[in-house]
Amino acid sequence: MMRECKVCLQDVAMTFQTLEGETEALRSITLDVYEGEFVSIVGPSGCGKSTILNILAGLLEPTRGSVKVQGKVGYMFQKDHLFEWRNVLRNCLIGPEIQKQDLKSARAYVEQLLRKYGLGDFLYHYPRQLSGGMRQRVALIRTLAICPDILLLDEPFSALDYQTRLTVVDEVWKILRQEKMTAILVTHDIAEAISLSDRIYVLSRRPAVVKNIYTIERTVPGLTPLQNRKDERFRIYFDQIWKELDIHAEI
Repeated sequence: MMRECKVCLQDVAMTFQTLEGETEALRSITLDVYEGEFVSIVGPSGCGKSTILNILAGLLEPTRGSVKVQGKVGYMFQKDHLFEWRNVLRNCLIGPEIQKQDLKSARAYVEQLLRKYGLGDFLYHYPRQLSGGMRQRVALIRTLAICPDILLLDEPFSALDYQTRLTVVDEVWKILRQEKMTAILVTHDIAEAISLSDRIYVLSRRPAVVKNIYTIERTVPGLTPLQNRKDERFRIYFDQIWKELDIHAEI
């Protein structure tokens, strides 16, 4: 049975107007993401990766092209943006409050998620009392509280130290798989993209076009991102994508 296409960008371009003139960020981006897929977008710094997410979230209107998004979108940013004066439970209820949902049912759902994913003992703790990894889990559950169909992830792990990052990536991947989420990740970390993704879009320098698309095949399907790093194909994908990015030219 064919999966539904949840996101479709067709020949999308984006030019920003500034006092100094025009900046062409995206020249021609065509991208498809199917139901239940985890897709990553990688590319040189400043090539417009986050601009694509902002277009999908409806925060920016593209200069040209077609944008189709099937379902509600949730957006998880680089920083957790938790409100320090609200406890974990109340932080997670911000979305339902803004959308004027039934807060009784929203609270029951949020509490269920927090307990399901190891935060049941921290409902009334404040962000300052949590580790970096726990804060990211809270930020994810806050995003899931609005029941999105598609999750946009803009480098959500980059502020974490390396060891914590590996652990949190595994935790987030498990949550997204269990919740059957469709996800799009923007990241600078090639290894992270390979370990998490079903497919990877590689962008060129600005103005960005799609240089290549990699379908990631696993020797053993269904393993966690941390386990996927030991896959015999991991290094092959890494080397190929590294060459595509041409990062050495920036250094």
